Amino acid sequence: MQALTPLTIGRNRAAASALGALWGFGHSTGQLILGLALVLLKLAAAGAGGGVTPIRQTVKVGWATYATGIVYGLQPDALFVVVPALALPTKLAAVAYCSMFVIGTVAAMGGYTAVIGTTSAALTKERPWLQDHLSTIASAVAILVGVLVLASGFGLELPFMHAH
Repeated sequence: MQALTPLTIGRNRAAASALGALWGFGHSTGQLILGLALVLLKLAAAGAGGGVTPIRQTVKVGWATYATGIVYGLQPDALFVVVPALALPTKLAAVAYCSMFVIGTVAAMGGYTAVIGTTSAALTKERPWLQDHLSTIASAVAILVGVLVLASGFGLELPFMHAH
């Protein structure tokens, strides 16, 4: 969600929420694409036939946000979300599970970005010069967190990155 912060800084609640929801839909689409691939592999392995049908700010920002959400949704962590759907006893249960996941993702990301957009709009209203710097600061923090996670993954001992 840190990647959404720079996009929502200085936007009103509705615009920030819409961007977060769009990202959430993109994220869910990416995860559903992975899930669809797994379902098709499962059907092929079982020898069964059948198919599965996947389900404004400005158009440029909207489509870019949605597409970025899809890319993020295609990450391997999506497997932890879609694999349980494969174990459910009926197709209806699997569809219900995936639908609730999409709704939850969209609501969470829409709510998160609404809070960021509202907070940053209030901050920049009092201090307009912050508008030019908040996105840079948020981007720098997101990059720093990413670098620290990568460093930790490569074995660098960081005292605050240990799971206890």
